[in-house]
Amino acid sequence: MPRQYSSEFRQRAVHLVDTTMEAPEVSGYEAIKSVASKLGVSEEPVRAADDRGGHRQAAVLVAIARERLTAAPRPSRHGLLPGE
Repeated sequence: MPRQYSSEFRQRAVHLVDTTMEAPEVSGYEAIKSVASKLGVSEEPVRAADDRGGHRQAAVLVAIARERLTAAPRPSRHGLLPGE
Protein backbone atom coordinates (compact mmCIF):
# COMPACT_ATOMS: atom_id res chain seq x y z
CA MET A 1 0.00 0.00 0.00
CA PRO A 2 1.44 3.44 -0.90
CA ARG A 3 2.43 5.71 1.94
CA GLN A 4 0.21 8.76 2.49
CA TYR A 5 1.97 12.11 2.89
CA SER A 6 0.54 15.15 4.64
CA SER A 7 -0.68 18.15 2.69
CA GLU A 8 2.14 20.18 4.28
CA PHE A 9 4.69 17.72 2.89
CA ARG A 10 3.14 17.90 -0.58
CA GLN A 11 3.04 21.71 -0.48
CA ARG A 12 6.68 21.84 0.59
CA ALA A 13 7.66 19.43 -2.18
CA VAL A 14 5.84 21.51 -4.82
CA HIS A 15 7.42 24.72 -3.49
CA LEU A 16 10.89 23.16 -3.61
CA VAL A 17 10.33 21.90 -7.17
CA ASP A 18 9.16 25.35 -8.26
CA THR A 19 12.15 27.00 -6.60
CA THR A 20 14.57 24.50 -8.13
CA MET A 21 13.07 24.99 -11.60
CA GLU A 22 13.66 28.75 -11.47
CA ALA A 23 17.15 28.04 -12.81
CA PRO A 24 16.78 27.85 -16.62
CA GLU A 25 19.18 24.92 -16.98
CA VAL A 26 17.21 22.64 -14.63
CA SER A 27 14.59 20.36 -16.18
CA GLY A 28 11.47 19.15 -14.41
CA TYR A 29 12.95 15.67 -14.08
CA GLU A 30 16.15 17.01 -12.51
CA ALA A 31 14.18 19.22 -10.12
CA ILE A 32 12.01 16.32 -8.93
CA LYS A 33 15.05 14.08 -8.52
CA SER A 34 16.87 16.77 -6.51
CA VAL A 35 13.90 17.53 -4.26
CA ALA A 36 13.23 13.84 -3.63
CA SER A 37 16.84 13.41 -2.53
CA LYS A 38 16.63 16.44 -0.23
CA LEU A 39 13.40 15.17 1.35
CA GLY A 40 14.70 11.61 1.69
CA VAL A 41 11.96 9.97 -0.38
CA SER A 42 11.74 8.33 -3.78
CA GLU A 43 10.89 10.44 -6.81
CA GLU A 44 7.32 9.14 -7.12
CA PRO A 45 5.77 10.99 -4.14
CA VAL A 46 7.36 14.24 -5.30
CA ARG A 47 6.17 13.66 -8.86
CA ALA A 48 2.67 12.90 -7.55
CA ALA A 49 2.66 16.05 -5.40
CA ASP A 50 3.80 18.08 -8.40
CA ASP A 51 1.19 16.58 -10.71
CA ARG A 52 0.98 19.92 -12.45
CA GLY A 53 3.95 19.01 -14.66
CA GLY A 54 1.92 18.84 -17.86
CA HIS A 55 -0.32 21.66 -16.72
CA ARG A 56 2.70 23.85 -16.05
CA GLN A 57 3.90 23.49 -19.66
CA ALA A 58 0.42 24.23 -20.96
CA ALA A 59 0.18 27.30 -18.72
CA VAL A 60 3.48 28.61 -20.06
CA LEU A 61 2.30 28.14 -23.65
CA VAL A 62 -0.99 29.88 -22.91
CA ALA A 63 0.85 32.79 -21.29
CA ILE A 64 3.15 33.14 -24.31
CA ALA A 65 0.22 33.02 -26.73
CA ARG A 66 -1.72 35.57 -24.68
CA GLU A 67 1.29 37.90 -24.62
CA ARG A 68 1.74 37.64 -28.39
CA LEU A 69 -1.95 38.24 -29.05
CA THR A 70 -2.11 41.33 -26.88
CA ALA A 71 1.06 42.74 -28.47
CA ALA A 72 -0.04 42.06 -32.07
CA PRO A 73 -1.78 44.85 -34.00
CA ARG A 74 -5.48 44.24 -34.52
CA PRO A 75 -7.00 44.44 -37.97
CA SER A 76 -9.67 47.03 -38.67
CA ARG A 77 -13.24 46.14 -39.59
CA HIS A 78 -12.17 46.06 -43.23
CA GLY A 79 -9.52 43.41 -42.62
CA LEU A 80 -6.62 45.83 -42.96
CA LEU A 81 -3.86 46.19 -40.43
CA PRO A 82 -2.99 49.69 -39.26
CA GLY A 83 -0.63 51.39 -41.72
CA GLU A 84 -1.78 49.41 -44.78
